[in-house]
Amino acid sequence: MSQFCLCTNAVLILCLCWISGNVLSQDSVIHRLQDGSILFNRNWTEYKTGFGFPSQEFWIGNDKLSFLTNQNTYELRMDVTSVDGLSLFVTYKKFRISDENSEYKLTSVGEYKGEDNITAFVCPSDRVIQCRVNGSQPFFLLWSDYKTGFGTPMHELWLGNDKLHSLTTQKDYELRVDIVNSMGNPYYAKYISFSVSDESDNYRLSLGNYSEGDAGDGLSHSGGKYFTTQDRDNDNWGGGNCATKYADPSCSPRCHNNGAWWYAGNTVVRMYFVAPPPSPVIVGKCIPYQTQEIF
Repeated sequence: MSQFCLCTNAVLILCLCWISGNVLSQDSVIHRLQDGSILFNRNWTEYKTGFGFPSQEFWIGNDKLSFLTNQNTYELRMDVTSVDGLSLFVTYKKFRISDENSEYKLTSVGEYKGEDNITAFVCPSDRVIQCRVNGSQPFFLLWSDYKTGFGTPMHELWLGNDKLHSLTTQKDYELRVDIVNSMGNPYYAKYISFSVSDESDNYRLSLGNYSEGDAGDGLSHSGGKYFTTQDRDNDNWGGGNCATKYADPSCSPRCHNNGAWWYAGNTVVRMYFVAPPPSPVIVGKCIPYQTQEIF
C-alpha cells in the first residue's frame, strides 16, 4: 500500500448519533484528530481497546464501536475544519461494524448526505492526493483522466492534476509519502514543499528537499519535471515515452501499469508500489519507490 498526502492543519471529528424514531437523541465521539499529538500508527490491539482522549486526539476502540453499533441504529457524522476555518460535514445513515471475529468489518454505512467537496478534507492533517492499495483501479490512463482525477478516496485514488494545481498554489504544503510493505511494516518520507503548475505548463512538479523519514529519498529526481501520460509525452528521454515504457505488461503484477508520472528521463523512476514484489525489481521496467530493500 502506498499513499501520498499534502500536509496541512485540520481537525476531523467522527461522531455516532443515536437515531430514535428518526430523531437524533444523543451522540458520541468515536474519533478525533486535530494536532498530531497522538500517534495513530498503532497495532491491532491498541485499535481494539482504543486510545487517546475524547476532547483531544482519540480512537474509541473497535470493541466499543462494534458493541455500540449493534445495540442501536446509529448515524455517522464526519466534521472537518480546515486551517482556514472552513467547516464541512457529511453523514452516513445506519453505520455499523462487525466484531473482532469478522475483523471489525464495516457492514453498513447507509445513505450519504453532505458537502460534495468533502473529499478535499477526508484526511485530517493530510490531504490524500494519491493512494494505491490492491491494484483494483487502473492507473494506466489518459491525460484527461489524470487532469480531472479518478478512483475512490482512501482506497485507490488520483486526486486530479487540476485540483493539485489549485490546492498547491493557495498555500504552502509539504508532501508525505507512506508505504506499507508485504510484512506490514510502515515507511514514510517527507519533502519540505510540493506544488504543481497548471495544464499550460504540463503540470510541472516543484518539489522541496527531502526532510525526514525512513523510506529514503525516492522522488527528488522528479522535481522540475513535466507530467507524462501514455498519450502526452512530456519527459526528456529521446528514446520514447516513459509512461509507455514503464507500463510494460511483462512487469505486471509488480507495477500494475503505473504509467503516468513526473518522469526524470530514461532512469529508474523512484515511484510507488501497488503490490510488493516477491523478488527484486526489474530495473528499466518497474517503477517503484525504491531507495532500499523495504519490500
